[in-house]
Amino acid sequence: MAPELRQYAEELDPGMVGKIVLFTTSNWSRRTVLALKKIFKGKGIAVAEDYFYAHMLNIDGKIEAARQFGAENGV
Repeated sequence: MAPELRQYAEELDPGMVGKIVLFTTSNWSRRTVLALKKIFKGKGIAVAEDYFYAHMLNIDGKIEAARQFGAENGV
């Protein structure tokens, strides 16, 4: 995980967040997703179980799937 992402997650104020839905266009590993969920849940922040990944070279082909994922997760 990028140090900046970890720092952001660790410093995020739970009072400013209702629910986190993870979405990425980079090549996150499953380990990164699990680590982020652990940090956020440890702070008492609700985190959607599913996350959405669209490779940056295929963004256009994933727009409808991203919309559907967002709608299903209240985004």
